[in-house]
Amino acid sequence: MTLTDFSFLEPGRRWPPTDEKARIDRYDRCTLLFEGDHEAAFPGLTALDDDLDQITANWFKRSTTLICDLASPLRLFADNQAVLDRIAEANDLDLLVYDLFADILRFGNAVLKVRFDPRRGGIVERIDPRYWFPVVSPDDGRDVQAHCICYNFSQYEDHIQRGYLRVEIHKPGSIENRLFRLDSGAAITSELPISALERYSGMPSEVRTGVDDFLVVPLSGLLSSDGVFGLDDYGGIEGLVRELEKRLIRTSRTLDKFADPNIVLPIENFSVNPGTGERYFVNPWTGNPIFEDIEIGGGRYIVSEVGETGTRPLPQYLTWDASLQNNFSQIEEIKAELMAIGEISPALLGDVKSGLAESGSALKRLAIPTLAKVARLRARVKRPLLEALRLCARLEAISRWPGAGELQNLTIEWGSALPEDRLEAAQIEQLRKTAGLTSTRSALARLDPDASDEDLDWETAQISEERRDESYQFV
Repeated sequence: MTLTDFSFLEPGRRWPPTDEKARIDRYDRCTLLFEGDHEAAFPGLTALDDDLDQITANWFKRSTTLICDLASPLRLFADNQAVLDRIAEANDLDLLVYDLFADILRFGNAVLKVRFDPRRGGIVERIDPRYWFPVVSPDDGRDVQAHCICYNFSQYEDHIQRGYLRVEIHKPGSIENRLFRLDSGAAITSELPISALERYSGMPSEVRTGVDDFLVVPLSGLLSSDGVFGLDDYGGIEGLVRELEKRLIRTSRTLDKFADPNIVLPIENFSVNPGTGERYFVNPWTGNPIFEDIEIGGGRYIVSEVGETGTRPLPQYLTWDASLQNNFSQIEEIKAELMAIGEISPALLGDVKSGLAESGSALKRLAIPTLAKVARLRARVKRPLLEALRLCARLEAISRWPGAGELQNLTIEWGSALPEDRLEAAQIEQLRKTAGLTSTRSALARLDPDASDEDLDWETAQISEERRDESYQFV
């Protein structure tokens, strides 16, 4: 469910809001999955064997970082390129975009907040989605009326710990700063002036931004049925990862059990204490009893009597040829299903069982599912990211920051994280040139995208001069 008014901030309401608790709990669970705390995420797995540590197969982090690596390379262009480059550098835009992709994959949502700092200029910062509470129209869930950034904290006052709730209500053109007190049960008791705490002294209760738009920009993956919050990438593979870890734990338990096997000893190596009925070892050479503990490994000893044939067994270890092939086959099936549902190409993980990509185009064909996922993710990030950069530049201009200016004709050029096959690219350009479908300069520009116009002009002139010299020598 989504919030349709501000009644969740009224005294007596619990924090976080009841309608949002399921979403916040899901974010917390996805954090456990990503960070590898699967003992908390999958309780009961280690109960299979108390002596065995948790085995973590963190597919969540691996799949997330792989998609982020493929999706994040980008270049930005605008009419006022100097302003854009300065904003991008000041905000570590490459790292910011990487983290945005990670948030969308982990939580289904990412949130950007734009603000102005008198010392640093325009700032585009990432907000934890757990702090984001949109208020939407009751008639249209996608019509956002306000974005609330809310977080609770506590501090000691006169040796008493008191809880507070800090709220920023973002509306087009304004930001409301509000402060509430929470009781020990995390319920709102009253609203306080924002300056009631020293840390917020001098902060106005309302700020006019001068920008007729929200300064909070949400991003989402595939939208859920409510049309507001996105779906995380982990829901479809949780059960598979849990089963994979269970298989690995049980396999390890079996191998550990037979790593130190039991020993079979003939009965004549023992005598019985008539007082206690306990067996004890007898020295086979002297016949004297040995009462001290005998180290025979971590296994147990088994007493073997004379067999039906009258032969006496020799001391030996009792071993078992553990047939775990079915278990290993099940593990491989689970991994294949994980990659299918997660849209991860085995070739991108270095798996050569399905064949080795002999060229760049072959690798791209093998990676089609993953590249399609990357393209889908980029399409959802593009518009909000450009909007946040425009808002940042506009805030700087309104605040008269030195060198500020509006960003016009702002575009993104996404790069490729796949290794470039330079030989294949050169062969393609040669075919184009032979067929008369491209010029030498254009072919050079595609083969060396980092070359400047001066470099291309010089290289083209050199090629023309070499061709003239060759034609003279031929004549």
